[in-house]
Amino acid sequence: MHSQNNGNPLLQLPQFPEGLVGDVARYIFEAAPYPNETIALTGALGFVAGIAGRAYNVENAGLNQYLLTLAPTGTGKEAISAGTSKLLNAAWAKCPEITKVRGPGQLVSGSGLYKWLARLTNPTVFSIIGEFGLMLKALAAPNANANMALLQKVLLELYGKSEHGAGFDGAAYSDRDNVTDVIRSPSLTIIGEGVPETFYAALDEAMIRSGLLPRFLIFETDAPRPRLNRNRAIEPPEALVEAIARLANEAASLAHLNTVRRVSLSPEAATMFDDYEGWTGEQVNGAGIEATRHLWSRAHLKALKLAALSAVGRDPMNPRLEYGEAKWAADLVHDQTWALVRKFESGDVGEATANEAKQQSEVCRVMREFIQKPFGEVSKYGATAEMHKGSLCPHAYISVRCLNLQVFPKGSKGEATAALQRTIKTLVDNGEIEEVPRHYVWETFGVKPKTYRFAQRNPKALFADGKPKFFDS
Repeated sequence: MHSQNNGNPLLQLPQFPEGLVGDVARYIFEAAPYPNETIALTGALGFVAGIAGRAYNVENAGLNQYLLTLAPTGTGKEAISAGTSKLLNAAWAKCPEITKVRGPGQLVSGSGLYKWLARLTNPTVFSIIGEFGLMLKALAAPNANANMALLQKVLLELYGKSEHGAGFDGAAYSDRDNVTDVIRSPSLTIIGEGVPETFYAALDEAMIRSGLLPRFLIFETDAPRPRLNRNRAIEPPEALVEAIARLANEAASLAHLNTVRRVSLSPEAATMFDDYEGWTGEQVNGAGIEATRHLWSRAHLKALKLAALSAVGRDPMNPRLEYGEAKWAADLVHDQTWALVRKFESGDVGEATANEAKQQSEVCRVMREFIQKPFGEVSKYGATAEMHKGSLCPHAYISVRCLNLQVFPKGSKGEATAALQRTIKTLVDNGEIEEVPRHYVWETFGVKPKTYRFAQRNPKALFADGKPKFFDS
């Protein structure tokens, strides 16, 4: 089952998992005004988990997911809500119950969330929540009010309650004294949305120690905003709607019978997950800081649930988790976990880091500005026309433009200059830009200004140097 590109030459179809997860992701991608592969995949996983999270189990775990997608402002996060709404509306005629899987768009209180789930005969939902990074911060704050503390407790408990036979006791969470109903196997899937800069500024060890953030799969993208897709898909393909309705009807039937369908593992997949569980245990035991222990402690379970969800989408009647799905999920969780571990171990989180990120972004923007402006407008900064044509930017231009920006300290000129020097050094050390040797500038252009250019980068080198490896290849 594959949807069509609709003839847009700018839209390159990405590779998604085989089966329903991939087909839903592909539709969200093609229907988006500004298509983004990472955003589409996050939405697809949440959508399918919202339908199947309660009806399918793997090794005594339900398949609900806690997902967080981080993308810059204006890059198309709204595609998740728009795409999943169209899919639910299209499948309604074939499965009227499916519209109930869309959960609340805000999580205000623990008792409110309990009431929402308690009113459902088949309590399986997905909720799309904006600015979720800030919500995580509020939930984990040491001085969180009673309402936030209770909501965090509810979310922590719900993550593991979608297993068949599990129960969620409402007596502890409802504000009505006479409510003691136990919700059987509630399946809450969260699709949180946020901006990387805001999320990492709010991130601290309290958010990790609380146990909530380690339960999340974090899908981050720094892809630039693409051109507007004027030929985007409007209506989902009929075959996709049929597949969604088929899964939803099967999930409803299993709920009516008070049973589940269990995802089996091929021998190769089972062996891989056994090895992965042992390996992640070694990472926990060898962790240098407590945050690292918490992050690796959930990696095996997250990968197992993710792989099983993909298997359900591929064959909902006889789901069998194969080695390829297992490796895909373990690789994805491994890379996500290591990326976050690296940020904590390097201290690359918090408000100061967010400000540094803004400073780095501004230096790069100013360099692009110099390159894109006509030479006549920037000729007074020491560069020649040939240097300008060769995309070389003089330090003088960077200094004059950046030191007037709000993001650089205004306490004194010396403080701002020091911050700019640190920022440029960080960009050089990170391989974002490089200083052009002065002897080369003199010999080639006959002038001697300190000069920078954007460095050539390997886009595949995302996790270099020191990344712990589970797979050799």
